[in-house]
Amino acid sequence: MDRQGSGRDQAGVLQGMPPGTIESLAAEWGLLGPDLPDKGRYKPLSERPHLRRILEGVEEDSYYRTGEPADRRHFPIGRPYTTAYTTDPRSGRPRELEAPETGKQVHILGYDPRAYFIAHELGAYEYLDPVKLLIHKRNVMNSWRHEGEHITLWTGAERSVLRGRAEAEWIGRGVNEASKEHIEQLVVTLPCGVTKPAIENIMHRIDSRTTICLIQDGLGVVEQLNNTLFRDPTTRPCYILGHTTASLGYNKKQFFSAILRKQGKLYLHAVDRGLDLPSLFKFHPPVQHRRNSTQFLRTLVTTPGLNAGGFGLENFLMKKLPAMVFSAIIEPMAIVLDTTYDQVLLNKSAIVLADELLEELFNVIMSLPELTNSSKVVEHCGLVALRKTTLGRLVEKGASRSHMLSRVRAGHWVDIDYLNGYFVRRGRELGIRTPQNEMVVDVVKARIEKRKKELAGLIPHAGDDPNRPSF
Repeated sequence: MDRQGSGRDQAGVLQGMPPGTIESLAAEWGLLGPDLPDKGRYKPLSERPHLRRILEGVEEDSYYRTGEPADRRHFPIGRPYTTAYTTDPRSGRPRELEAPETGKQVHILGYDPRAYFIAHELGAYEYLDPVKLLIHKRNVMNSWRHEGEHITLWTGAERSVLRGRAEAEWIGRGVNEASKEHIEQLVVTLPCGVTKPAIENIMHRIDSRTTICLIQDGLGVVEQLNNTLFRDPTTRPCYILGHTTASLGYNKKQFFSAILRKQGKLYLHAVDRGLDLPSLFKFHPPVQHRRNSTQFLRTLVTTPGLNAGGFGLENFLMKKLPAMVFSAIIEPMAIVLDTTYDQVLLNKSAIVLADELLEELFNVIMSLPELTNSSKVVEHCGLVALRKTTLGRLVEKGASRSHMLSRVRAGHWVDIDYLNGYFVRRGRELGIRTPQNEMVVDVVKARIEKRKKELAGLIPHAGDDPNRPSF
């Protein structure tokens, strides 16, 4: 019998009952009270024998049995509850679930603790592909093989070794055929002055789909790369500027290692490719031009150990510029005096010069079109705030030695053109004179040239003649 026929028969039975039959049956089962049947009043259980007999055959599970797997058989472990179709309702075939997007491989170009800390954290993140270190120095490649091809991170007394999740690629001379593998995500922690020649070796693997994250002490590398290597605005890569406040150090026993002295934050800002070749940063770049950089930015932000975050240009500069001011004032003083940080604080002439440098830097910063004259900017980049931050960091450094001074003693160039030189260039664009900073740039460069000649044996070392000044 079909359902429609069954429904007609049931309706006929109900219509054929004498009047009051349904009400009497309901009253007999105790479903309706005699006085207020329409209000849902029920008789006590003692006056409802039929319902009492039914309930007597039901046993309640104990508290310890209610959590057994049998009670959860409709919700298997590892498969969350969902109301989505598991089959295609049109064909009845199993629906092909869309696989999550896998992380793209991140290439890292750098030989400092920042590079190895970032490589360790990215490699330890299981949802990303293993990181790849790009190496163009022969001794560095030999160290990678000698140390067992792993990266070590020290956090206090805790030692974390990353094995199997990092690999190295030789990009220097001596390769029969250069790799043509496309690079989509690149982190650069090299000094600003050597970034251009290093990227020049791999520029054939970089195009508009590439995003380069520059985590460096200075600014101005983006403009340099665009003006020299990537002149075509339609094929140049996207950029992300980075600034970290984590305190990282070297481990002298292991080259591919880093010591995390103090946790910090990684500030990131995605920069537009600049299709109209602007000299300044763009404030609202088109979304389609930032899709690749946004994806890379999301990768860095979601990596747990990096403690990274994306920021607008103004908020990023409020964190970046005070650190640059310290490097542009104290580092040249340490190089010129050839001494440690604590001795700079004791030299009155150096303090006077530092104050003059600070005033020039402050005038340039307050005139930058990227910054507004809001109270928040003044709080972070005002003259009082910059002086307080610079002196505070100088006291924290104590008797430690400047890293830039170590490079000068080794005859290597430093990023003076991307620290003081950056403010000098921006000052010229804005019509602001910076004579003291220009002088510091020339003095540091002369100091490096002198040291190179000493190492080459063209002039005697300063220690050979006690009456000869160090500069």
